Amino acid sequence: MTEMVKRAVSHGSEVAMARGQIYSFLELAFGHPAEKGIEYFRQEFVERSLHQTLGKLDLPSAFDEGMFKCFDRFFKNIRESSIQRIEGDYIKLFSSNYPIIPCPPYGSLFTVDETKRLEEMAAVKEAYQESGMTLSDKHEELPDHLGVELEFLQYLSFRESESLQDREEEIVKFWRDKQAHFLARFVVPFVTQMALIAEKAEPDNIYSDLVGAIRHFVVHHSGEFTEIALEFNGSLEDS
Repeated sequence: MTEMVKRAVSHGSEVAMARGQIYSFLELAFGHPAEKGIEYFRQEFVERSLHQTLGKLDLPSAFDEGMFKCFDRFFKNIRESSIQRIEGDYIKLFSSNYPIIPCPPYGSLFTVDETKRLEEMAAVKEAYQESGMTLSDKHEELPDHLGVELEFLQYLSFRESESLQDREEEIVKFWRDKQAHFLARFVVPFVTQMALIAEKAEPDNIYSDLVGAIRHFVVHHSGEFTEIALEFNGSLEDS
């Protein structure tokens, strides 16, 4: 393996690992706010660490601007708002006024008719199982919950990073194909609609900014597969 190929593979592994770390952050940030968790997100090192990790992804400047504006507002409001307001914003956007909730956190409510929800949730669950991940019988959330889908994308990113380190071409392709399919089939349509509704229904809600940041991030991640997938695969073939 040439030095250039080694660097390309190493960079690909680092990018995938960083992406998984961002998904881990997004999953935690999307969870129901508790006082201890809020205090964590108020610490400056958390925002600084997020920016450092995002810096490893080689994001286009236009993308940077939109996503970082969302993150900046999210962190600013978390620091300056009371715990009561933060929890109230979360409940108001995601879990109040049932069944009329601006942004229920379940993908099938955004992507299919009500009559096809069970079928859609089964399809999401099948995607998990095909990648070696199963939901515990004790798991309280439905498979199409945004937090669960973010955790799954974290898992896929970490597995891609590992397979790149091992230089297993077919396994790298497997994990990248799983990400491309899951994003295009489930996550991007779901989060795009969710972000648009949040922005319109609750423009001043703290969590509308977080959903906007998630939207930017998953759209970029999905775009990677048309822009740089061949570069990574080509590097492995050259080895």
